[in-house]
Amino acid sequence: PLAPVGIGVKLASHGSKGGVRILDLVKGLSADLSDAIFPGDFLLEVDGKSVDRHPLDDIRRWTSGPRGSKVAIVIEHEGKPRRMTLRRGAFGAEHSVVEQEELDMYPHAASGASPPPTTTPPRRHSGAMLPPQPNS
Repeated sequence: PLAPVGIGVKLASHGSKGGVRILDLVKGLSADLSDAIFPGDFLLEVDGKSVDRHPLDDIRRWTSGPRGSKVAIVIEHEGKPRRMTLRRGAFGAEHSVVEQEELDMYPHAASGASPPPTTTPPRRHSGAMLPPQPNS
């Protein structure tokens, strides 16, 4: 069997906020390619499990797995929690982030209310960004 791979974060001991501090990112792996995780951020959860009071070896094992498998994490960046799903050992940016969500952007989620209406995303054509089209 192949050795497990991670998401490319170098972790430090637990911080006063209860998470584990991210010291650095491994160039070319999911965390680096996500453009959403930075040195100094805190890792708070891995696949729904709080990292608080767990040894670093356990947390490293949780973030590791078969290449291409998914892992859901919650990090704290600049005081705001972010939930994202990454692929372990990703080969390129298009394969690194499965989904990303800033938790405080969706206050309706906790209340059970419907999400706010969305606009049509910008269209791409020949590599150029075109403005969003109105919903009809």
